[in-house]
Amino acid sequence: MRSYGQFCGLAFGLDIIGDRWNMLIVRNLILGPQRWKEMRFNLPGIAKNLLSKRLKDLTDAGVIVSDKETYALTEKGRELEPIIFGIARWGETHFIPPKGVGHEKRKRFFYTSLRRKMLTSKNEATVLLRVDQDILVASLGPTPTLVQVNEGVLCDSELATDFSTFSTLIFSDKNWKEFELSGKVKVKGSRRAANELMRVLYF
Repeated sequence: MRSYGQFCGLAFGLDIIGDRWNMLIVRNLILGPQRWKEMRFNLPGIAKNLLSKRLKDLTDAGVIVSDKETYALTEKGRELEPIIFGIARWGETHFIPPKGVGHEKRKRFFYTSLRRKMLTSKNEATVLLRVDQDILVASLGPTPTLVQVNEGVLCDSELATDFSTFSTLIFSDKNWKEFELSGKVKVKGSRRAANELMRVLYF
């Protein structure tokens, strides 16, 4: 790992996460652990050997941990979440599209943006989201979170839909009950919790 060789907190931090791809690797793990193949899919453009090197560097620095099958953020790595989100907010505000450059889209990017923008709630509840084959758990309350999991867990409410319908719900003023009537959304459990979830998720 290269060093700037400067006695400065910012330089110290960039010594660890300043290399190309490192912060995007951290972004990918904010929603929960990922396998190497999942990580590479959500980092379009990175070479295999470079991904392996970056993962090793971040592991050596104590930012991530691996059990040889999956990679996850350590407590030190999770401390980067507000920093990553702050840069994302700045980027959305000042983004200038470069000419002739396309931008890859992944569901994981969208889910991470949703987590960043979740509103706080006075009502604490958990909602299981089934979006196509993806499963996410939203925890509502003063410190809301959104994590992606491999299997369902017991929650106050469960909302199942496809990605197209889900993104329409997020980007429009339509209520999920309208889609429920057409069969595009299915809700189990607390409908109040489902309502609150749609209130705190916004774009």
